[in-house]
Order: sequence, then C-alpha cells, then structure tokens
Amino acid sequence: DKPYDVSRPCESSKALTSLLREEISKAAPCIVGTSCTTDSFYSSQARHDPNFDDRNRGLMALLEAEVPGTVESMEMESFHLLDLARCARPGSEIEAVAVVVIVANRATGEVVE
Repeated sequence: DKPYDVSRPCESSKALTSLLREEISKAAPCIVGTSCTTDSFYSSQARHDPNFDDRNRGLMALLEAEVPGTVESMEMESFHLLDLARCARPGSEIEAVAVVVIVANRATGEVVE
C-alpha cells in the first residue's frame, strides 16, 4: 500500500510554452520540464518533519519511477489550471501553460538569495 498516488501528467500548450520560454530566456535561465503538483505544502513535496507522520521518505524515488522524465519542481496549482483548460468544451478550447519560479533546491537545501 503506497501512501501517495501519482496521476497521469496534464500537458500544457506547446505553443504557449515555446513563447514563454523564448521571452523568459531573455531575462533569466529557463528550464522547460515536468512540475509535480501536490496536495499539500509539506508531506507530498517531500519535506521531512518529525512532527508529522508523512510517510514520505521514499516519495522522490516513487516519482522518479512513475513520472516520465525528470520532475523539475513541486508546487500546488499547475495541474489544476492545466486540467481546467483540458476540460473545456469542444469549440471553446483554452490554451494554458504554467510557470514555476524556483527559489529553493529541495534536494540540497540551497535557497536563492
């Protein structure tokens, strides 16, 4: 029994992704990759806190095994926004893309100042 479920990826608009990458790259380094949307700020983002029974010690290994490619970031909103766009009725297509600004490296604990 796994304590965490992993859903299928929800793709963003390739055209909007390309446009945003082009514009953001003019001002800062830019990586296009997979962001993992989680349901909480601590446990499902692989933060360890002895005050909670998170059962998340193997979470990063689970994601590496189940998510295609490399998970570049973890946040709480993108999947829901992309999924809403995906659910639009035929004839009312909505293109969506998400941008995540990284200020901390969860694996090393380094934080951008």
